[in-house]
Amino acid sequence: MLFTEPILLCITIYQSFIYGIAYLTFVSYPIAFREIRGWKLGVSGLPYLGMFVGVVFGAVAVVWHTKTKFTRRTRENNGVIIPEQRLPLMIVGACMLPCGLFIFAWTSAPNIHWSGMVVGSVPIGMAMYMIFVQCLNYVVDVYQSAANSAIGANTFMRSLFGAAFPLFGPTMYHHLGVDWATSTLAFFAIAMIPIPVVFFKYGHTIRTWSKNAVAKN
Repeated sequence: MLFTEPILLCITIYQSFIYGIAYLTFVSYPIAFREIRGWKLGVSGLPYLGMFVGVVFGAVAVVWHTKTKFTRRTRENNGVIIPEQRLPLMIVGACMLPCGLFIFAWTSAPNIHWSGMVVGSVPIGMAMYMIFVQCLNYVVDVYQSAANSAIGANTFMRSLFGAAFPLFGPTMYHHLGVDWATSTLAFFAIAMIPIPVVFFKYGHTIRTWSKNAVAKN
């Protein structure tokens, strides 16, 4: 199913990339703050608070969007869910993610105040939450009766990314440095921005090609 459904394949790749970045932070933050800035073990964990704040903001944004714009469009459509209405918030997150990554990357030099990296981690956390949750919601809305199979394939791919990123992460960060390693992730994030944009515009048409997706809404 993963390789026969364009929507599932692209969304899974994007969501897996986000999942991989989340796990990568567990090896990139110690390098950035302990090895490069020389912070002690306990203090070096505090910058995660920036990402935590971003995740909270992301959760608030998802709830607000669901309770207002998404609910209103569903009501206007006689109670029938339009899966593509999940995607505007995902598009916002897709644009925020590379911005946050670039801020984190280019304030990582020891001679630059650490607050820049923490500030950059806020939009990273916010964007990752918005993208991840809306990806999951979109897959469920699109496939409905086949959602279990879709989520199973999605979870399998995500788990591979989550396992792989921390393995190559230290080598990438040690060879490229925090600035260029994080910028590389930002460039990949930019390349994935068209995914939610294309599905927002053409998702309904693509769903009509599928035997598993719901195409009546």
